[in-house]
Amino acid sequence: MALVLECHVTGTPLPTVSWFQDQKQLEEAVVMAEPGARSKSSVVIGRVRPEHSGEYVCQATNSAGQTVTSAAIRVVRTYLLIINPLVFVSLKRNI
Repeated sequence: MALVLECHVTGTPLPTVSWFQDQKQLEEAVVMAEPGARSKSSVVIGRVRPEHSGEYVCQATNSAGQTVTSAAIRVVRTYLLIINPLVFVSLKRNI
């Protein structure tokens, strides 16, 4: 079973996105820019195991500030539970 977490961000300027699992930064996150001031960042884990359980945080940062959203993931054998799923985040600088 695969785990895919997505974080959609908007903002001006376009925020940079960082991912963390239990406060440790993940380097394998993928960021895909879309037309306009929006991008999608994803973390993909191909074979989910119990050690992938934890709190996953998507952090978006630009000159307007920083915001985070998170999901608590618990993997029990072959079952995956998502608690408090990620939500859309937006950062905009006042002009």
